[in-house]
Amino acid sequence: VQNRLDHLSSSLMALAAQYGWQLAGLMMMGAALLRCGWLTGEFSLRHYRRCAALLLAVGYVIALSGVASQWMLHWSFRWSGFYLQVPRDLASPFISLGYAALILGYWPQLARWRLTSAIQCVGRMALS
Repeated sequence: VQNRLDHLSSSLMALAAQYGWQLAGLMMMGAALLRCGWLTGEFSLRHYRRCAALLLAVGYVIALSGVASQWMLHWSFRWSGFYLQVPRDLASPFISLGYAALILGYWPQLARWRLTSAIQCVGRMALS
């Protein structure tokens, strides 16, 4: 039991050290975007569509550069397991915001789908 607890505590510390800064930054960014009205859909559909194109393009360029580097280094664990995770960590906020902008930009069309109402119910349940 003590051995398992030691492994658990070191895993939790590694998780906090590796992703804690990213999670805290993303939470602050989300709060700022909610406060300015970007996440509530107060901007034009054209704005969200342009943001989606830009954010997804930037995010995928960053992410694909990391994948290409890993491939060129033959997926060596020394590089792929540590150093080349940085492009993925940098690209993820751009890609996730790009997907959010894509959904907000095409929401009038998406809202008519039956699947969308089912996903909304799941989201309400998760937040309650």
